[in-house]
Amino acid sequence: MLFPIAHCLLPLASSPFPIAHCLLPIAFSPFPHASSPLPLASSPLSTLAWRPMLDPLPVGDAWPLLLIPLSLGISIAYKAVRVGSIGSYPKAVLVMTTQIVLAMIAMGIVANLFVRFVLPAIIPVSP
Repeated sequence: MLFPIAHCLLPLASSPFPIAHCLLPIAFSPFPHASSPLPLASSPLSTLAWRPMLDPLPVGDAWPLLLIPLSLGISIAYKAVRVGSIGSYPKAVLVMTTQIVLAMIAMGIVANLFVRFVLPAIIPVSP
């Protein structure tokens, strides 16, 4: 739900763009007295906006599998700048992708071992 047009006629004193606040949802209203009949989350338009940090993708237990396309994308972008000839580009991308995935798996195992065995020896946990 957007502001009523009456709020657009009341420019914000501290805003360099006095009309820009007319497009904000009521949940982010600079006017604390403005009330909304429905919260922003129940608005029909809220399904059109995906908020990556607040609403992560519903992939269930497949989160570790997203490491592969992420590392592939990083490798493609990095090697596009660094490789001298196009002939060695695909191999360089696959090698770097494999290195990233294996390094992340190794770091996960090391972090798991550290939390399970080293930290309890350093900082005893009382039940």
